[in-house]
Amino acid sequence: IRQEERGVITQVNFTSITEQGTTVKYSMDAAACINGAPNWIIEETGEDITVGVPPSFLLEPDEDTGDFIWLTTDIPTLIKTRIRCRGLPTAPRMDVETLIEPQKNRVNRGGFCPSGLLNRTGTNQN
Repeated sequence: IRQEERGVITQVNFTSITEQGTTVKYSMDAAACINGAPNWIIEETGEDITVGVPPSFLLEPDEDTGDFIWLTTDIPTLIKTRIRCRGLPTAPRMDVETLIEPQKNRVNRGGFCPSGLLNRTGTNQN
């Protein structure tokens, strides 16, 4: 068994389609996440949705570790995630602990990375 280099997640991005058919893109960076505040941003407007976090986004503090855990469900697709926010203010990071796709074959969707391109900034290209 070899321990390989692993990436550090510093931002998460979600794209969702509302019941009205509007596309909404949410993002949160690790520095905001470790503060435990619901600092999701709507990308198109730059609006901080501290007050208007979707009810399907739930913040749970982990009292044993001091981490914050976001449980999210995209209502139209029922895709679920569990994101742990951890680290020090000088080195925050996020761990995507769970990513659940409930449909075996999703029609007309490109998956979790529809472009097929990952931002590998600061990593090797293995």
